[in-house]
Amino acid sequence: MKVVHLNTGIRRSSAPYRLHEALRERGVESKILVLNAGEKLNEVYPVRRNLFYKCKRKIYSLLRQQVLKRFRPTEYMPFTALPVGINLDRQEAIREADIICLHWVCGDFMSPETIRKLLKLGKPVLMACHDNYSFTGGCHVRLGCERYQKGCGRCPQLCVQKEKDITSRLAKKKKRIFNYPNLYVLSPSRWMDHNVEKSAVLGGHRHFILPNAIDTHIFRPYKKEQVRAELGLDREGFVVLAGLKANEKIPYNGTSFLWEMFRKLDDIKYRKRLGNQKIQAVVFGVEQLEPKCSLPMQNLGYITDENLLAKVYSAADVYVITSLEDSFNQTAAECMACGTPVAAFCSGGIADVIDHRKNGYLAEYKNIDDLMEGIIFANGNHLGEAAREKIEEQFSFRVIGERFVHIVEQINHVK
Repeated sequence: MKVVHLNTGIRRSSAPYRLHEALRERGVESKILVLNAGEKLNEVYPVRRNLFYKCKRKIYSLLRQQVLKRFRPTEYMPFTALPVGINLDRQEAIREADIICLHWVCGDFMSPETIRKLLKLGKPVLMACHDNYSFTGGCHVRLGCERYQKGCGRCPQLCVQKEKDITSRLAKKKKRIFNYPNLYVLSPSRWMDHNVEKSAVLGGHRHFILPNAIDTHIFRPYKKEQVRAELGLDREGFVVLAGLKANEKIPYNGTSFLWEMFRKLDDIKYRKRLGNQKIQAVVFGVEQLEPKCSLPMQNLGYITDENLLAKVYSAADVYVITSLEDSFNQTAAECMACGTPVAAFCSGGIADVIDHRKNGYLAEYKNIDDLMEGIIFANGNHLGEAAREKIEEQFSFRVIGERFVHIVEQINHVK
């Protein structure tokens, strides 16, 4: 079997690359075509951009700015209008492939029209829904909006009141263009799979669940005392870990809840419930940190080394996530693979990763007091072994590689 993946850019830690590695480990011939080349990785190839494409991309970029000026888009919410596409149907890797897998391709890499050219080849095309864009009129994160079920329109992110707007037109175009029997949909969680099934754009297509793959050889438990010493953390006490984003204003990250959690941890009530242990707050993901609480914090900065990240996860007693929407939440799975339980809001695909009160804690959506209960629960119960076991059994490279092959077998059997 020959598989070619398409993704705008790629990193070693990204979900498409991990799937690619999982397939290669299983003996599948897998390649990735990217628009933007980054670090050098195995069997990853940048596509050639001709002059026509470069001019078109520049013109569309200017047009997007003009189009969005007519609206009042919600700040810091990802939205793609007027996607540009590169014709890849004549690429050698595409011609040789048995399976074409689309990942994050919107914007400047693929458009509905260029995807149609791939569908016309007659090969199975798997569309991986890592976010909502594939079945909406432009938004990537919906935050509860259900308009996608009727083909969008009256978009809350653009503050539009018209039923027929730019989002309804794009959704209608996608539904028309994607109307090929050889298009199949992959979702990383049951939550995203339900979204696909209910969507006006992709609801009629066969759909499968394929979670993100986790490298359980890299993400593995380390001895807490040893890695805490290595990272400059106190060997004793209760370590609460959290990941931060550079832009705290992004609505779906839920960063305000994270700071509220840290402030509550400094409250005498919660200190008592944690046995009056010394509480150490540790964060990573940002180079500069402006604390918004009195609790002493240690910032480990932006981490790109996966082996170092595994040690950071292992050093914690609990990892707290306040994200308000995720299709899967890869960091939760990575952390659990390192034997550290996760406390998070029950939102989106994270419910597939964490089994409530068995290997972590799923708090009521936006309920910070319930999230605090999750931290206390993680302190009083030994959940690390069960967390590691869950990831090994359901999300390891071996398991996900086999699952992908099984999905392809089902597709070919129906054909």
